[in-house]
Amino acid sequence: YDAEHYFLVDPQMIPLNESAVECHQGLNGDDSISCIPYNMTSHIMCGNHGTITFVSPEYPISEDAKHIRLTLQRTGGGVGEVSVSYSIYPITAGYEDVTATAHYTSSQTIVFRHGQIRASFLVTINDDRVMEQNETFSVHLSNPTGFAELGTQQRTIVTIIDDDEHKTCSNLTSLRHERLDLGHA
Repeated sequence: YDAEHYFLVDPQMIPLNESAVECHQGLNGDDSISCIPYNMTSHIMCGNHGTITFVSPEYPISEDAKHIRLTLQRTGGGVGEVSVSYSIYPITAGYEDVTATAHYTSSQTIVFRHGQIRASFLVTINDDRVMEQNETFSVHLSNPTGFAELGTQQRTIVTIIDDDEHKTCSNLTSLRHERLDLGHA
C-alpha cells in the first residue's frame, strides 16, 4: 500500500525539503488555514503526489474538550494539489456524541496544496453530561484525488474519555446528606 510510484519532476522546482509545509485548520476558531515550514529530507529530482494516512492509529480526548485535532500525513512527495475525504462511524459513541466538522465548516474534504505534507482538522466532541463508559468512534479516509493514494493507516479510532463522574452524583449526594443533618439539628 505505501509503495509510491515516483516520476521525474521539473528540476527547476524547489526541492521538497526546502519548501514543505504543514497546515492546520481552525487555529483561529474559523475556517482559515495556517501553514508553517516542515523540517524534512526529500529527493531533489523525483517526487510523487503522495500517499495519505493518519499520523496516529488512536486519539484519546476528554469529553469536555469540545474538539479533537486529527492529523494527516502525505508521504512520498508533495507534488501538486491533492485531496481526501473523511467520514465518522460510531463504535460505542453515537452520532449525538460527535459532529464530523467544526462549527465553521461542513466540508469533510481535506486539501493538500503543492508542497504540503501534513494537514490537521477538527472534529467536534459533544459533552452530554451523562455518566457513562468511555465511548469510541472511527474516522475513515476515502476518495483521494489528484493521483494521491491512501496508505495503510486510513482509519483511526477516537476514544472520548467520560468526564461526568466528577460532575454528578457524588458531590450532590454529600450536599444532600449535609442538608438532612442540618434539618434534624
